[in-house]
Amino acid sequence: MNVIPIRGNLNYSNPPRVHMGNKVVSRFVSILWFLVAFFWPVLRWLLAMMLLFSFSVC
Repeated sequence: MNVIPIRGNLNYSNPPRVHMGNKVVSRFVSILWFLVAFFWPVLRWLLAMMLLFSFSVC
């Protein structure tokens, strides 16, 4: 029994634009996660100050 491989146009069946969307989203999430992790101590302190002063002004 001979198996004949199906050959197609690889450029048509695997366009690079389909896979680029996932890379862009992954890169954006990675950068966003890095910024949050890097600035988290400052952001936590600012959030605590905002909550503290929002209740003390009343």
